[in-house]
Amino acid sequence: MPVYRCVLFFLMFVFCSSALISQPAPGFKSPVQLLEELKQVSRTGRVLYVAAHPDDENTAVLAYCANKLGFETAYLSLTRGDGGQNIIGDEQGIDLGIIRTQELLAARRTDGARQFFTRAYDFGYSKSPAETFTLWNKDSVLSDVVFVIRHFRPDVIITRFPSTGEGGHGHHTASALLAEEAFRLAGRSDIYPEQLQFAAPWQPKRLLWNGWGPVFKSRGINPDTLSTIDIGEFYTPAGMSFNEIAAISRTMHKSQGFGSSPQRGEQIQHFLHLDGEYTKQDIFSGINSGWSRYGFSEEIDNLFAKAIREYDYTAPEKSLPLLAEIYNRVLSQKNSEAASDKISELRNLIIAMSGVWIESVSSKDRYTRGDTVSVKTTVINRKGIPFQILSVNDIPVNKTAGSNKPEVTEHKLIVPQNARLSNPFWTDEPMQGNLFTISNQKKRILPETDNYLFSQITVDLAGTIFTADIPIFYRKNDPVEGETWRAPAVLPVVSLIPEEELYIANNTEEKEIRVTLRANKSSLSGRLTLRLPEGWLSTPVDYSVDNLIEGEERIFTFTVRQNKGNSSGSVGFLFTSGDITADRSYYEINYPHIPLQIVQPPAETKILFTGITRQKQQIGYIEGAGDKVAEVLESAGYQVTSLQEKDITPDQLLSYESIVTGVRFFNTRKNAAHLLETLLAYVKQGGTLVVQYNTSGELKLPYPGPFPFKISRDRVTDENAPVTVTDKTSPLLSYPDTITSEDFTGWVQERGLYFPSELSAEYKTVLSMSDKGETAKETSLIWTRYGKGIFIYTGLSFFRQLPAGVPGALRLFVNLIEQK
Repeated sequence: MPVYRCVLFFLMFVFCSSALISQPAPGFKSPVQLLEELKQVSRTGRVLYVAAHPDDENTAVLAYCANKLGFETAYLSLTRGDGGQNIIGDEQGIDLGIIRTQELLAARRTDGARQFFTRAYDFGYSKSPAETFTLWNKDSVLSDVVFVIRHFRPDVIITRFPSTGEGGHGHHTASALLAEEAFRLAGRSDIYPEQLQFAAPWQPKRLLWNGWGPVFKSRGINPDTLSTIDIGEFYTPAGMSFNEIAAISRTMHKSQGFGSSPQRGEQIQHFLHLDGEYTKQDIFSGINSGWSRYGFSEEIDNLFAKAIREYDYTAPEKSLPLLAEIYNRVLSQKNSEAASDKISELRNLIIAMSGVWIESVSSKDRYTRGDTVSVKTTVINRKGIPFQILSVNDIPVNKTAGSNKPEVTEHKLIVPQNARLSNPFWTDEPMQGNLFTISNQKKRILPETDNYLFSQITVDLAGTIFTADIPIFYRKNDPVEGETWRAPAVLPVVSLIPEEELYIANNTEEKEIRVTLRANKSSLSGRLTLRLPEGWLSTPVDYSVDNLIEGEERIFTFTVRQNKGNSSGSVGFLFTSGDITADRSYYEINYPHIPLQIVQPPAETKILFTGITRQKQQIGYIEGAGDKVAEVLESAGYQVTSLQEKDITPDQLLSYESIVTGVRFFNTRKNAAHLLETLLAYVKQGGTLVVQYNTSGELKLPYPGPFPFKISRDRVTDENAPVTVTDKTSPLLSYPDTITSEDFTGWVQERGLYFPSELSAEYKTVLSMSDKGETAKETSLIWTRYGKGIFIYTGLSFFRQLPAGVPGALRLFVNLIEQK
C-alpha cells in the first residue's frame, strides 16, 4: 500500500488563535450531512460574490450556490466594516472591524460559503467611487481583487451593486467597478506579475449583477428576460428554504442590528449579464463542475457518481473503500496540485465518514515563546474502522485503536521562538493611509490566520497512511456553557496594559499615567520605561521590576508634565529583561455570538495637551448604543456619573450641572418619550442637555427635543470639509472658550451624520459645512433655550473625535457642556 504524507485539517471551520468554540472537530456528522458533503466534494464549480462591507452580501444566493449546487462559493467583502456604527458596544474602527470579521465568519458557517477580504480599511461613508479610490489607493485594492480571483478561480462572479451608482454608498459602486475591471485583468499574465509565484492567471466564464427591480425599471429592462434563481426553494437536507438559511446567516450581524425574519415561499432573484460568455437562462450553464476540469480522467467523476448512488444512510462508512480508491487515484496523477483544495476536502470527508475522533489538549490556555507545552492526544475509533496510530510528533506509538476505546498519548513540545503573538493578523503592522499593511501576499485576502500549536500524528486508516497536523486546544468546563474549547494564545513575557486610552492635560497640570504589568512568565526581572512625546518629562524616569510570577499584576504610576511647548502625542511602554523586550498591550473582545478575540496592540496611550476652560464639575451621562465620550470627559477633569433609567428622575437629574445622552439614545430606549419628558423638565428648571446624534429609522418618539424637527440622512463625510461659522454671537462658540476654524483641523473619518432638518423656528444654528459640490448643511449643531435652561442637539461625530484625541472637537464639546 503506498504511503502518502499530507496535512489534514480536522476542523470544520478555521478560527483565530483566541477562539472559544464548542469543540475542536466534528467527531461525527449525520448521514444526511455526510451525503451532502460527498456531493459537494464531487463538484468543482466555483462562484464568487463581490460587495463592499459585512452585510452587503445576498446570503440567500450564497446558500443556494453552496448547498443546492454544491459549488465552492465565496463572498469577497472589500472591507471588514471598520467604519460603521456599533449597537452592541463601544468598539469603533479597527476593533469594530474585528467584530464584524467574526460576524461574517459566523454567517459563512451558516450558509456554507467561504470568506475573503482586501486590505481596504472602511473609512466611513463615501458619496462617490472617485473619493473612495482616492482614499484607498485604487491600484492596491484592485490588485487584491485580482489575487482573490486568481487564488479562488471562480467560474462565475456576481456583484451585489451596479457600477452606475444606484447602490448609493461610494464603496458599493467601487466594489462593482473593481469586480468588472478585475474580471478583465485576472487572466492576463502581464498584470500584477508578482502574484504569479502564488497563483496562476485565471479568466472566469462570466460576470453578472444580482440586481433589483427599481433599477431594472429605470433602465427599461424587463426582469422576465433575465436569468433567475428561486432562493425561496425548499432545501430538504436543511429542512428550510435558502431564504430561511439566509435569515439565520444575516442575524449573525448583530453589531449592526440585523436580526432577520425570512420571507417564506417563492422569491426570485434576477441576474443581468455584464461580461464574459452570455447565457440567457441558467447562469451556471457551460461550467464543467466535475474533477475532469483539473485534467483527471472521467473515471474519477464516474466513481463519485457511484459513491453517491450507492451511499447507505444507515452505514456511511461503507463508502470509505470507494472514497479511498478515488483519493489514491487522484494523488497518483501529476496534476493533483491543481486540485489541492478539493483533495483536502476529500481527505476531511474520509475522516468524517470514519467517525474517528482525534483531539490534542494542552494543560494551559496561554503560553509564551520558548515555553514547554504538555499535550494529551486522544484517538477514539467510534465505529471500529481498521485504524492504527503509528506515531505522534515522530515518537513511535504503534497502537491499534480498538472500537470506541480511547487511546491516549502524552507528549511535550516547545512553542517556537518565532511564533506569532495571538492577534488579528491584519493589525500586526501600522496601517498605511486607509490600507492595512500585510506584507505576505497570500495572507492579504484571508479573513484570519490559524496561529495554532499543532501535534503531528501519523495514522493508518483502513490501509491508507496519513500524516496529520492536529491543532492543540485547551479544554475546560464552563458552569453555564458546558464544555468549551480554546486554542492556546501566544503572549509576550509580560503584557503592558495602559489604564486609559487617552489622557488630557489641561494647561500646566500634571497627569498621572498608570500601566498594569501582567506577567505571562515566572522568574522575570527587568526594567519598565516610558517613551514620551517631545517636550514632556516623567517622574520617575523608569522602574526596576523584580521577581515576577506568572499571572501576577503590578500597577505602576508615572507623573508626566509639559516641560516646553504644547505638544500632544503617544506615550509608549517598554519592558526589558536582558535581551528580551515586551511592548504589547492586551485586551479581549468578548460577545456571546462570536469567538473570544484576543487583541495585543502596541502598548501605547495618547496624551492630549489642551487649553480648555472647565467650570462645571458634575456631569450625568446616559449611554445610548455605546461610545467612549464619558471616559474622555472624565479624563478632561469632569466628574461623570453614568445614569441608568432608574436614575432619570426629576430630583436626581438636578444633582448634575449638565446631562449628555450617548449616540442613538432615543433609538435604543422603548420608553424614550417618557425619558425625554423628564429630561426636558430638567432643562426647563435650568439644566443643560446635550443630545448626540440619532437616526430616523428607529426613533422611538416623534422628535428628540422640546420643539419639532426631523432627522435627515444629511451628512458631511469629508473630515476636512471647510466649516463656516454662521452665528459669531452664539455662546456655543464663545463661552467659555472661543471656537475658531483651527478647532476643525485634524478631525477623523467625517464631520457628522444624520443632521436635523425641518427645524421649528425656536432652534438656532451656528455652523455651515458641506462636501465638495454639495449644498451647505447648516444643521450639524442646533440649540434653543427652553424654560431656564438650554437644549442642544448635534449630529457632529463627537463619538469618533473625542476618543481619537482631536483637540478642537474636545474644546467645542466642552463649550456645549458648559452652557448655562
